[in-house]
Amino acid sequence: AYDGVINFHDFALLAERWLNEGCSETNIWCQGADITSDTYVDMRDIAFLADCWLVEDTSAPVPDPSRWQAEPNLISVTSISMIAETATDAWGWDVEYYFECVFGDGHDSGWQENRAYTDTDLAYGVEYGYRVKARDKIGNETEWSPIRYAGGADTTPPAPAPYIESIGSVLPNSISMIATTAYDDSDVEYYIENTSGDGHDSGWQDDPNYTDVGLDPNTSYSYRVKARDKSPAQNETDWSETVTIFTPLPLDLIAPDPNPMEWDLTVDP
Repeated sequence: AYDGVINFHDFALLAERWLNEGCSETNIWCQGADITSDTYVDMRDIAFLADCWLVEDTSAPVPDPSRWQAEPNLISVTSISMIAETATDAWGWDVEYYFECVFGDGHDSGWQENRAYTDTDLAYGVEYGYRVKARDKIGNETEWSPIRYAGGADTTPPAPAPYIESIGSVLPNSISMIATTAYDDSDVEYYIENTSGDGHDSGWQDDPNYTDVGLDPNTSYSYRVKARDKSPAQNETDWSETVTIFTPLPLDLIAPDPNPMEWDLTVDP
């Protein structure tokens, strides 16, 4: 009987199939009665049973404690993957694995036959700690593996740091500019600052393009840009170099004087 101890249940199983022939993997060696796996249920099986009489399986799978084959590691900004070293059981039981998140608000795997586990839907920029253990089908468990960590606070700003690559003023009351694109796994936002002239800052925005309006004509304005990521740390780049531009003169919509035109009566036609 598959209960982890050699006793009268096993003797009864052997007696029930006494002298059976044709035992094989197909019939699970006559349902376990052919202990020696020699295709017969005979005295050799009785002798083997007697040698193991009342022996009980109290041993956990090995290695014990469990060990890591691949320690927890980030495979995306919200997923951590890990693999336990293969555990084997001396009695031939199948083995299950349990991955436990012990640091951070992650998720346990529950008991599973797969020795690989991926924890998903995690928070970006947060550190998580995991350990793993194994057990056989009758409940003998290994000790926990060492705890290993993955993830952690994001301390890296977006890259490359942006700069204003084009700026122009077609109308006398507005200036438009385009910053270069910066990249970060947690997304990016931009801040364009007016550093001279009575203009306006953009504030933090997703778009690297900005148009400052309500400006004075024929006036000098200067701008610079920086970026930050959207992680909890909001890591910022340095400011870019400043660029300066003049707004154009206003359109001349006043007709020449006199208006309407008049004849010069002092000139003799």
